Formats: sequence, structure tokens, C-alpha cells
Amino acid sequence: MKLLLVDDEEYVIESIKRNLDLTETGVNEVYTAFSVQQAKNIMGMVDIDIVISDIVMPGGTGFDFVEWVRKEELKVQVIFLTSYAEFDYARRAIQLNSVDYLLKPIDFEKLKKAVQRAAESVAKEKKIQDLRQESIKWNQNRKILQQDIWKNVLKDGFSEKKFCETAAQRQLPYGPGHYFRLICLMPEIKSNKREMWDTATMEFVIENVLSELYEETDIAVDTVFYQEPGSYWIVTQSKEKAFPQDRERDCEILRQFVAWLNEKIYPELWCGVGQWESVLGMQKQSRNLQKMREASLSVRNEVLFLNEFQAPQTSYENKELDVWKALLSEEKSEELLERLQKYLDRTEREGMITRELLVALRTDLTQVVGAFFNKDMDITAMGPMADKGFTPENVALSGSILGSMGAETLRKIQKDFVEQHPHHIPMLFMLDVINGFKTIFPIPLGQGATFEPELSEKCAAVAAKEAAVSGLHVTFAPMTDLVRDARWGRVMESTGEDPYLNGLFCAGMVRGFQGDDLKEPYKIASCVKHFAGYGAPTAGRDYNTVELSEHTFRDFYLPSYKAGIDAGAAMVMTSFNTVNGVPATGNKKLMRGILRDEMGFDGVLISDWAAIEEIIYHGYCADREEAAVRSAEAGVDIDMMTGIYCENLCRLVREGKISEDLINESCMRILELKNKLGLFENPYKDADETKEKEVILCKEHRALAREAARKSFVLLKNEEKILPLGKEKKIAWVGPYVHSRNLMGAWSFIGDAKDVTNLEEAVKAQADTTNMSFHAGSPMLGSDIRLEGFGEAMEQSHTPEEEEAMLLEAVNAAKEAEVVVLAIGEDRLQSGEATSNANIRIPEIQQRLLERVSEVNENVVVVLFNGRPLDLRDVVSKAKAVLEVWMPGTEGANAIADVVFGAYAPSGKLTMSFPYSVGQVPVHYNEYSTGRPHVPGKDKDRFRSKYLDIPNAPLFPFGYGLGYTSFAISDVKLDKAELGMEDEIKASVTVKNTGDTKGTETVQLYIHDVAASVVRPVKELKDFCKVTLQPGEETEVIFKITEEELRFLTENERVESENGAFEVFIGSDSTTENKAEFVLKK
Repeated sequence: MKLLLVDDEEYVIESIKRNLDLTETGVNEVYTAFSVQQAKNIMGMVDIDIVISDIVMPGGTGFDFVEWVRKEELKVQVIFLTSYAEFDYARRAIQLNSVDYLLKPIDFEKLKKAVQRAAESVAKEKKIQDLRQESIKWNQNRKILQQDIWKNVLKDGFSEKKFCETAAQRQLPYGPGHYFRLICLMPEIKSNKREMWDTATMEFVIENVLSELYEETDIAVDTVFYQEPGSYWIVTQSKEKAFPQDRERDCEILRQFVAWLNEKIYPELWCGVGQWESVLGMQKQSRNLQKMREASLSVRNEVLFLNEFQAPQTSYENKELDVWKALLSEEKSEELLERLQKYLDRTEREGMITRELLVALRTDLTQVVGAFFNKDMDITAMGPMADKGFTPENVALSGSILGSMGAETLRKIQKDFVEQHPHHIPMLFMLDVINGFKTIFPIPLGQGATFEPELSEKCAAVAAKEAAVSGLHVTFAPMTDLVRDARWGRVMESTGEDPYLNGLFCAGMVRGFQGDDLKEPYKIASCVKHFAGYGAPTAGRDYNTVELSEHTFRDFYLPSYKAGIDAGAAMVMTSFNTVNGVPATGNKKLMRGILRDEMGFDGVLISDWAAIEEIIYHGYCADREEAAVRSAEAGVDIDMMTGIYCENLCRLVREGKISEDLINESCMRILELKNKLGLFENPYKDADETKEKEVILCKEHRALAREAARKSFVLLKNEEKILPLGKEKKIAWVGPYVHSRNLMGAWSFIGDAKDVTNLEEAVKAQADTTNMSFHAGSPMLGSDIRLEGFGEAMEQSHTPEEEEAMLLEAVNAAKEAEVVVLAIGEDRLQSGEATSNANIRIPEIQQRLLERVSEVNENVVVVLFNGRPLDLRDVVSKAKAVLEVWMPGTEGANAIADVVFGAYAPSGKLTMSFPYSVGQVPVHYNEYSTGRPHVPGKDKDRFRSKYLDIPNAPLFPFGYGLGYTSFAISDVKLDKAELGMEDEIKASVTVKNTGDTKGTETVQLYIHDVAASVVRPVKELKDFCKVTLQPGEETEVIFKITEEELRFLTENERVESENGAFEVFIGSDSTTENKAEFVLKK
């Protein structure tokens, strides 16, 4: 508490400060004032709790001061301390509600008691205020809690018992026997418009208007909440424990409500109404409403009731497709668009537009990608494209196209474009070629596990060759974002959590895509992304804010981008996130200050998809014009897919709002890239229909894909050396991945599943399968789950009865087998962009399969498919062996058979820690030291940096991976104890194969800076070496350490080394304690 002493005599104040014992009063700060005005000034700056004041003072009395305090409604306890014993004074003090009226000379014991009483009153008043605030907060949070419980009900489904228990825990007024009903509203928002109000305001408006309409009925509006994409869900509740009776009045109210919304807010709106039932049926009701929506896309501004709705019987048969193809080939673009518009208008009038029809239609129309660039194409007829600023004039001058491929198609587009362009400047063709073009390699996280950047360089070169012969010039890869949080789905595109290793892979991929000269045959420009810090979204939620200290940002996140730039990356892509509160795409300090000035990048900077527009939604820019200015000033050269540059830049230059020099700079960078690619000499570069047939998926490319997959696999467990398996064994191959061809990962949308061998086929190609059987055991996902990505909708079609039959068949096969190989994991679309997950375990239906199989057969080998680290505690506890195969690509199944049968021994090492549980994330090996470190098994002190319920360490750490043999690594030897600026230290170990089969070990060197001007990580990977040894063979591995490896961002904000002690660790993973020590002396 804070005490203010007010007295015009300094000796009195000093005497009180010296002699008044404030212990046990709660007072910990004392302020002094020698006049009323000074006291008022202090009260204006500090929240004072108790005042001890004299009465008679120059410039105003203590009574005047306290009257001012009461008038200002300041919550202060007052004690008067005076030399005047007159009754009138004492009475006035009582009227001013003082705690006490004490006389001088001071009795310090009495004064202490008065202060204690005052402090008790302050504490009591604060408690009352806290309760009031808590009540206000509860009323504010009650709505959030209601929304949250209903979101969970619709997502997961609740029994009435669970619903009531959860409600009770949150103090929500729900009990058994109530009936609920859902109403779904989906406003139609034009693509170039934004909501009139934000979603929170709309929730408030919807709830209040509808509550008022229902006021005199037996129906109440319980809550309203918004859910993507674009729907408001209204939960209505019966006021009594019975179905509402007046259905006619209910229907009338809902129609009035929709009409009001049409008039005031949304001219076009879809409204679906469920039926009254208990909470148990709410999840199913929400899904049925969504299905009703998909089956009634043509219906607007009507109230559709679920129990009355009959979906239109539609079957997609496009009799006009051949006509469209002919018009396209004859370049009759206007007639094609006119026919397409008539087709859609007619279908809508007939009420036949459904989701299924539109998906099928979209598939047919994919062939017109790139048709904007055909002669005489009037794209303004497309509507939304014109709204985004894409006019015939600026499309005719466009510099690049995204998403088209194929030598024939792109040669034609390029020919037409160059001929009509006033300066005959060719365009760039760009595409996301992440882990392969048609020949798909393991996902980047799997490639990282090889610890062979040179192998990824070869894979990138193959991807470049296939893309180049198909007419492409640019790939949006590599993604080198450092990743630590397995909840973020895009970790699959990164090579892991270590900046040094990420930098090696990034540089290798850049070299693989680009070669030494972009003009060389079969080379394409690479694009390092996403600059910067995109891999650290708060809570692992995609597109979320990033909060990184300058130190962490520069020491951990920036180095791998720099490695790609130093390797010659032609392009860099901006990230969606903020950096220091400023969206990256409009961040001048980041893009010009760090990327261009500090890192020396002089290539093309492109925004991510619609990122320039999204800085408006961040709240960084007021409109599209300001977004154009901010992005151009930051140095963004290409605006991907918004039209903001198209519609604004020329006008802004004319109006003097932006410098023409900025535009010239960007144009020059883009022209220089086209020149580096050799497009001015040959605008078609490597596009060649004949080469496409020869190169794509050729034997050599498939062989490299198989090698990369084998080297990417990480053996996490191998109890009793159950692997490798003899081909003579009776094996039951079980799991949804036994027959699946979707082994390519979410970003490999160019790859075709028909080109992939499945696991059953791969096993049959390598072994006599007379004693083997193959069973799905379960769907990939439960029947209630649907995933969408890149135009495909993955829907399970199995009934519960069919699922049970699949399970029973697999369990019976497992009973009869010697070994069960269980091929399970994430669906390929469960990782990737926009796939953030709080639950990082295998799908529930596959967990059930694992449990049932392990109950009847203890010899279970799990082959795990996934795009991110998972919580594997259940898997590891029930399986004798676990082989992590990621999303292994085109030749993944053949590679799995190679490893399972022992033709190839696994050698992969994790480059991202696998958490013990999701509660640990983000978790990574190179964490900072803490002031209270926890040493498992040694310290028993509660007050340590640790969890009470789980270990600190991940389940599987960075660098971890087993093989089919074992290795011994000797103690670390250093050739000297001191390191100078120009010296090097040689750190060596002897590695011996102590097992009975050939194997490969990745020997890893880590360094720890023992004491520095800023806290350093407990370990940092600085080098590694892969050695392959025969049984009993040994070799010496020598690492060289120089001063350069010891540099970091010091307290001086410079990258430099500091004198002192360093620990050198050498071992088989990041947990090694095998170490030696040296001293740096500069």
C-alpha cells in the first residue's frame, strides 16, 4: 500500500518516517508533501491508499485537501494529525469520514494502530472492488464461455451428461431436459467488399434483434457465434423443458428476421433452421445444415427447414464441354464466357446449383487456366477479376503467371503474349514445386532427416528439370522457416528446428534448382520463403501473429534465409505474419533494412498469396491505396493475386504519392531475372513436349526418389531387434496406408497418385506373399471427418458397420500372424498450410485399430506416415518397433519394403523434436539455460523449471535415430586447450560398429558457450559427419572448430565471439553428454 504524509513542518515528517513502525500494516511505499498543492499533485500521479495529514498549513488546510479528495471520489483513508484539540476541528474530521483524529506530540503506537485500521479498510474496499470487477468480468466472459461450449458441442459432439458437467464447471445455466435448435446464417459477401461490421458486432446485433422478436414466445436465443467460412450459428433454447408449441409463430418470426437482415445489412442471405432436440443431436444437426447448404446454393433470402428440405436430384453431365473446348481452341473467348454465364444462370434458375455440381464444373474449367492471355480475351466479363484491378490493359502487360503448366500450354501462352506485348517482353511462369514436380520426393522435414543437404540438392535438380521441360521458370521453394511447434501444419515444408542445418539444406536446394547459371538447360529460379519468422506463429496457429525477441529473431530465425541468399537465390517471398508489430509485406525495416541492406539481396521480392491485401486486415493500412504505398516502399516487386498494384501504382506515381524510382527499381529487378533465365534469347527456355515424355518420372528420377525416401526414414524404436523382418515370416500388413497411394504430402498437388506404388504392391514385388495378408483395418479417418485441400474433397464413405467389419477382419488376421506391420498415421491433408492442430496424435479411428491389434499380437511394427512430429506415447507403448517414414513420395512404398526386409538399414535422424505431449510445444533442443535448471533424477527441489505431470524432455530429441546395428563413440579428444582468432581446434572421436550388420551413423558435434554477455543455448549443432561401417570396423572422425563457429549476437548488438570457456559435445544425438572443454582467447 502507499502512504502519503502531508505536513508543512519537515521535522514532523522526518520524525514519522523515522519512528513509525509500518511492519504488519501492508504499507510499503511512503510519499511526502509539504503543502496541500504538492499533495494534490502527488495524488494526481500516484494511487495513494492512506493519508496522514496536518490541518493548519500555509496555502490551504488539511480539511480543504480532504474535501478535494472526497470530491474527486478518490478511495483514500485519512488520519488527521494536528496540534489543535478544538471540538469543531474533531467534528469536521468526523464529517470527512476520517479514520482517526490524533494530537501532537505524536504517540507512535496510537498512530501505528490508526494506520493498521486504515489499511484494513483499504484492503476491505479493494476486496469489494475486486468482487465487483469479477462480477463484471464474469458477465462479460459468460457469453464467451457459452460460445465456446457450443463450438465444442458442434465440433466434438457431447452427451447430455458431459454437456451438463461442462456447463456446471463453467457455471453456465444448463441442466438436463432442455431442448435446443440450431439456425445457420450465411451472408453473401461480394469478393471486393468487406463486412459492414466485424463479426463480434454482428453476433451482438443478431442476438439482440432475434431475442426481441422471440420475447413473448416460449423460445429464447441462447448464444450466437461466427465460424469460418462465413457462417453465423444461432443456438435457440426452449424456455420450458418441452418442445415449443407455436410453430406457425416461430416460422413467422424467422421470416421477419431474415427480411430485416435483407433490408438492413445483407441483401443476400442463406438461412437454414434445424429441429428441436437434446444436446446429443446438435453435432449431427450442424452437419446436416451444412449439407443442406451445399445442396441449396441457389436459394437466397428464404428460411429453409431441415425437416422439410428435399435436395434437388442433380447429376452433372456437361453436354457443352466439347463446345467450350472448341471455342477455346479457336480463341473465341467472348463467346466462351457468354456460354458459360448462360449455363450458370440457367442452372441457378432451375435451383440445381449444388456443391457437387460446382466441384465437377471447376474440374472441367481447369483447362482454361492461363486463358486470360489468349488473344481477344475480355476478362472484364469475369466480374471479380475486374473488381481486383485486372483489366484487359494491365493483363496484357502482366509479367508473370501462376499455376499453369505443361509445355504445349505454356509455349502457346508465351507466344501469344510476346507477340502482342508492345516491347515483346516474355512472361515468367511460376508454380509451387516443393518436394518434386511429378516425381515426388519425401517432404522437406523428411529430407532434413537424411542429414544430407547434397541429396536434397540432387532432388531439387530433378524437380527443376521436370518443371523446366514443362515450361516453368520459377518455383516457390525452398521454405526455410525455422520450426519448433508441431501444432503448426507447415512444419512439413521445413527441414527442422536447427538454424545451421536449415541453412545447409536451404543453400543446397537453391543450388539444385538454379545450378551455376540460370540460363543453363533445366534450371529454374528458386524463391526462399517466407521472410521472415513465419515458422513461429503464436500458439502454432497458421497466419497468426509472431512474437520474437530481436535476439532470437537474428540468432535463430534469420541465418537460414541468409544461407539461401548467399547461395544465390533469385527470389524471396514475404511472409504473412507481423515482425515487431508490422506485417512483413509492408515492413520497410525488414525488407529494405535487413533483407536488402544487411543481407545484400538484390533479387526479386514477391508477396505471398494476397499478402499485400492482408496488411489491411492486420489493421496496418486503411485501404488498398495505402497498402500499395507501404508494400512498394518496403521493396515488394511483385503483388501476387490481389491486383492492388495494378489498380493503384500508376495513379500514385502521377499524383506524386510514390516515387517513380521505386517502380523502376522493381521493374529492373524483374527484367534482370528474365534476362538471367535467358528468356529474351529464348522465351520458351526448356519447354519441350518431347522431353516431357522422356524426363518426367524416368527411371533415374524414380531411383533417386527411392534413395531419398530410404535415407529419410527414422527408426524410433526396435525392441528385441524385431526389424528387419524375414520374408518367410507370416506377416499381416494392416492399416489404411497398406492400400493408399497418397504418399506425397499436401503440397505435392502436381504429383499423381496413379504414379505411386502402394505398400501391398511393393511388398509383393519383393517377397513371396503366400504367408502374408493385407488389410485396411480402418478408414484413414472417421466417417465424420472431411478434409479439403487443393481442389479435392476427401470424404469417407464407410458406414459404422463397414468400419467394424474392416476392424474385425484385421484383428482376426493379426491373431494368426507372427508379426503385424501396422501402416498408420496422419492423412496427407492433415499437415500442410492451414492445418494447425491442437491434437497431434494419430486419428482416433486408427488409435482404436492399434489398440485392438496390439491386444491380440504383441509383435507389432508400426510404419508411421505423417507430416509433423506427433504425440506417440500410445504408439510407442503398444509397438515393438516404430519406423517414421513421413510422407515419403512416389517411391515411398518401395523404400519401406527395402527397409522393413533389411535390404537397406535405416539411418535417418530427427531434425525436429517429437514432444512427449502437446503440452510441451514449442519444444526444441537448443533452448536457453534457465536460472533454475531441472536435472531429472538428481534435484528434488520443487522450485525448478519443470512440469509436475510430464518430463521436460521430448519423447524423441533432435538428432535421434536408431539403426539395425549399434555404435560406440569414444571420449572427445581436443588437440589443444586454447583457441585463438586464426587458430583451429581439432575435436576427434573414434566410432566403432559394435553390432553384427553394416550400418550408418551420423556423428554430431554441438558446442555450448559456458558464460556470455547474453544467455546462450544449452547446445548448438555446429557440424556432423555420416560414417558407414562394417561390423567391428572403426574410424576416427575429426571436426575442425574455428572462432567463426563461436560467434553470436552479443550485448553489443554485433555478431562476434567472446573470450571464455566452451564445451564440445560429440555423440549420436542432441542429448549426448560426451564432452571436452577449451578456452577462446582472442
